[in-house]
Amino acid sequence: MRTLSIRRKLLDGSAPTTGTLAPVFQITSTKLDRHRDRILGIKAEGAELKKPLLWGHASWEPAIGKAHCFQEGGVWLMEPRCDGIGARSQEVEAKIKADTLDACSIGFIPVEGYDPVPNAEGGLDFPLVHLVEVSIVNVGANEDAVRVRSMGGPTGGGESPVMAAALASLATSQAALATVIAKMVAKEDEEEEAAPTSAPAEEKDVDDEAEEEAATEEMTPKAFAAALVAHAEAGKALADAFLATEAEDEELIALAEGLRDGLPTDIEAAKGWLARAEEEEAEPTDDAPESEEEAKDAPLPEEEAKAMRRLVRKTFGFTVAQAKALTVRDLRTYAALCPPAA
Repeated sequence: MRTLSIRRKLLDGSAPTTGTLAPVFQITSTKLDRHRDRILGIKAEGAELKKPLLWGHASWEPAIGKAHCFQEGGVWLMEPRCDGIGARSQEVEAKIKADTLDACSIGFIPVEGYDPVPNAEGGLDFPLVHLVEVSIVNVGANEDAVRVRSMGGPTGGGESPVMAAALASLATSQAALATVIAKMVAKEDEEEEAAPTSAPAEEKDVDDEAEEEAATEEMTPKAFAAALVAHAEAGKALADAFLATEAEDEELIALAEGLRDGLPTDIEAAKGWLARAEEEEAEPTDDAPESEEEAKDAPLPEEEAKAMRRLVRKTFGFTVAQAKALTVRDLRTYAALCPPAA
């Protein structure tokens, strides 16, 4: 794909993640860690958090500085700022600059009302946590909690925050679009090869959960249109991010401008199709809940509840029994933490 080749070119021209510029670490992800646990969300009132910076979770020792945490594209990052007071702080700061220490780890406590849930891997899923501290460590529990780049300044290198978010969004949309297309092609092939058969109605009764799993494999026109729109918009965001860096490479500038200005009209048509489909699916209710809190506990239509349980199982690894045991409020909360379905 053209957008993929542009992305590769932009990546090839990025600055190295080591050097004299301020380092930036990713502090967590929803990936299963070495303890088989997952952090699904960090509670924050704003876009930034400042927490104690420790060495190896040594909470009994004075902090070695401050961890300046912030979000980019839904990812929590951190700039470690050692205060240079004491031998420990100076040593850790020097080893970070030398790229000897390139991993971190977080200390946290669950948010009240969001108790950890056992997952299918033998660990716990934490729906929402309070961040207590961030530690520089030799080896972190989460393999994504590592140094990802340097903090670029006005004249420095390093990948810009907007560019990093755009690249991540484009990669996600490319994978989602490829999956949708592959499934649609596979479904067409199966329909062409299958012999016409019609089983008696009494033989068509199958397990409810088996029907749910089969439904997740069906690629609808709506799923394809949504993935196509997301992919095009991610490519445009990538081009905008690159052009905002005031790059001087004329070839890359031309490619980025073409990507930015070349959003095809059929994408706009797909947007309109999606809007009409969503309007048709919307079911107006005359007895809406009186408050936002009541809305969280309002019953869900059975098909919507099934769809939410499928999404939660696929995203967080819950078993069928665990997903069915969730209250309506908890089901809505978990579904809201899931990435948008392609």
